[in-house]
Amino acid sequence: MNMSLKIGKMLVEPKHLALGAVFIVSVVILALSGLIKENKVKSEPTPSTLTWEKIVDSTEGGIYTNYTYKFKFDYPEYVFKYSSLEIDEQTNKQDRSFLTEQFIVIPYLRVVAENVSHISQSNNENFNEIASLNTGERKVIETENSRSETIKLSQIHEGTMSGFTYYHEGYIEDTEPNFNYNLLLKDNDKMIHVTLEIIPSDKEVFEKIFDEIVESFKPLD
Repeated sequence: MNMSLKIGKMLVEPKHLALGAVFIVSVVILALSGLIKENKVKSEPTPSTLTWEKIVDSTEGGIYTNYTYKFKFDYPEYVFKYSSLEIDEQTNKQDRSFLTEQFIVIPYLRVVAENVSHISQSNNENFNEIASLNTGERKVIETENSRSETIKLSQIHEGTMSGFTYYHEGYIEDTEPNFNYNLLLKDNDKMIHVTLEIIPSDKEVFEKIFDEIVESFKPLD
């Protein structure tokens, strides 16, 4: 039996109608695919918009590791439970501070690592002055309203770096005095300064902590 549909004034065979329906569905599918693809491209960031956070150091497991300047040392994580990092983006100077409590500023542990080309003149002079002292020798500077005393404790050589440890006491009129142990190392590329600011009444405890930091200090391979 010959079946056909009359649309308006046009007579359409069923097979032609089926082919037309397939064609329309195909067009719709292609249009939807193109729309989905376009939306996907728009939603995915291009490589130029991707940003990656560079990991410069780590404080995991009571080990401080600096990946930029390539050194590490152990520290008592149970004592210094809070830490923060500041980076100078122009010079890549890295300043990591550790606190025992969030709002208690002393005692603290501080690690400053920087490129030698950006070391200030005063820091360079301070390094050379203490380096010239003999072990156990002290340097005292007094003014009308201040007094600074530095005692060189030991000479240190680690890999390409050389330097020393020292103890410092500083007094300035109308301000709290400061007492700290320091490890200062330098080579042709970098300077590392580790400072342990202490409470004088607990000096023996912090002296042991400082000794452990110095003994565990190692360059990364």
